[in-house]
Amino acid sequence: MIDIPEAVLFYLRHQAQIDEWATLADKVPAVAHEFYLGLGPKLEAAAMGRAGAPAVEASTTGDDHCGFRLVLPGWRQPDGFWRAGIAIEWRRGKATFTNLAVGVAVMANHPDGESLYRQVRSRIAPLADSHGFKSSPRWWPAWRIVTPSRPTFWEDLDRFADELVDTMFDCLALFETAVTEVLEADPNG
Repeated sequence: MIDIPEAVLFYLRHQAQIDEWATLADKVPAVAHEFYLGLGPKLEAAAMGRAGAPAVEASTTGDDHCGFRLVLPGWRQPDGFWRAGIAIEWRRGKATFTNLAVGVAVMANHPDGESLYRQVRSRIAPLADSHGFKSSPRWWPAWRIVTPSRPTFWEDLDRFADELVDTMFDCLALFETAVTEVLEADPNG
């Protein structure tokens, strides 16, 4: 006979319930996506009372990436399209309440997107690094995962939504000057 490890014995004793619970994970992305879509009106309300109010734009990037951007008036191309923004993003089909990205995003498909990424990243790197932001090639000169401040966040989703809105505006306050300086140096994009 073999010795069955304790973890396997635990699974065997509780297999039906564990298997039932595992199927619940498939329901989370749709619920999280719907929750995140509800951030739009909250972001718009928060933006309205601010001087030089940023526009709140919904964003999708092809497949299932969704999110919102805060775009200041000076962060646009002459044709009005965004060049940079503070973004919050999730993947519709893989969304949970603990895998949301927030940070500085640049328009990767802009004709000068790669150069813009390098310029913004170079300018904000010390600030981003000191505040725990990472960078990714092409569109995230600074990003980090936002996790709920409370382990039982689901008990007050309005509070969690307010935290996410505050996180967006904190990010804007942190990076606004540096990003604006880069974009003003090349206003035509």
